Amino acid sequence: MEIKASFTDNNNFSCNVQQTDTLESNVSEQINHPSESDYEKLQNLPTLNGEVIKGNMIEIDPTVPSWAKEQTKPRYTANEVGAVDSESALSYAEIDELFNSIFKE
Repeated sequence: MEIKASFTDNNNFSCNVQQTDTLESNVSEQINHPSESDYEKLQNLPTLNGEVIKGNMIEIDPTVPSWAKEQTKPRYTANEVGAVDSESALSYAEIDELFNSIFKE
């Protein structure tokens, strides 16, 4: 038995099944699936703020602070957030030395 299947342009699916001396069949079926341009034809479209999502929409979730919705996010220094800056950070050798001094065998 030999089966050949392929997708062609315009959402067509073609399948050819051949079996020696007993069966030969050609099947061609149109497969319809929504393409990007058919978005508005879909059922149960997602919604945002009670409106169907189409194109760019303004998000108004009250649980997300306005600064988080801005294109440019705030930047903070290590000192402002209580972190160690890169100049004060320990090297790997110093960390290794501290670790070994604590967990000596």
